[in-house]
Amino acid sequence: MNKVAAGVIATVFAAASVFAVAAPAKKASAASVASAAQKAQAKKASAASVASKASAAQKAQAKKASAASVASKASAAQKAQAKKASAASVASKASAAQKAQAKKASAASVASKASAAQKAQAKKASAASVASKASAAQKAQAKKASAASVASKASAAQKAQAKKASAASVASKASAAQKAQAKKASAASVASKASAAQKAQAKKASAASVASKASAAAAK
Repeated sequence: MNKVAAGVIATVFAAASVFAVAAPAKKASAASVASAAQKAQAKKASAASVASKASAAQKAQAKKASAASVASKASAAQKAQAKKASAASVASKASAAQKAQAKKASAASVASKASAAQKAQAKKASAASVASKASAAQKAQAKKASAASVASKASAAQKAQAKKASAASVASKASAAQKAQAKKASAASVASKASAAQKAQAKKASAASVASKASAAAAK
């Protein structure tokens, strides 16, 4: 019984609750519909605002992108210009370096040619000096040879002269000896003749003396 009563009471309360809740629910449903319409309207407005903002943002983004593109193009153009300027500067520096290198090479070539010319000149001067020294040495040698030849000729002449003088001296001595010998021979001959004459005289004297003595004896 108690359980049945409790069930009836619960049912009554539930029905009352349903009726109590149903009325406000209708109101709430109408309000909810209005609110949903407002929300939809608000959503549309918000969507329009968002779309407008999005469009403005897109436009701003597009402007930024366009500006960035322009800036990028300008930057690319500037970079290209800078590259050209850098390339021109590098080319100019390279040209200047090449010119400087060419000048150095030309100066080195001129110096090398000058050095070669100086060496050739020095060789010529050295050859001329050697030739001059050789000529001077040859002249000195020729002078020595000439002096030696003159001395040799003089010596030969002196020897010949000495020989002549010696021969003359020998001849003179021989002549003097011969003269002395001749004188001696002549003196001997004279002496011999004188002796013969004396002997003959003596013989004559002796004969005369004998004759005289004989005559005297005969006279007696």
